[in-house]
Amino acid sequence: KYAHPVQEAVQAESRLREEIRNKFNEFLVLRFRATNADQFPFEWIDYRETFRDYGAILTRVSREYERRF
Repeated sequence: KYAHPVQEAVQAESRLREEIRNKFNEFLVLRFRATNADQFPFEWIDYRETFRDYGAILTRVSREYERRF
């Protein structure tokens, strides 16, 4: 039997950080809750943190783009 995704989340995120993170200039895990129920409800685990971290990455990428081109 396979584990439910919520049961694997912490381990999967840890594995991504260890194995993948250093292969990219920027890396962000977008944490959210969703279901497969009709209408597919969706919510951010921590909206403020996601908004802040995503905004910071966009700013850094934008500045790097301007610097290069």
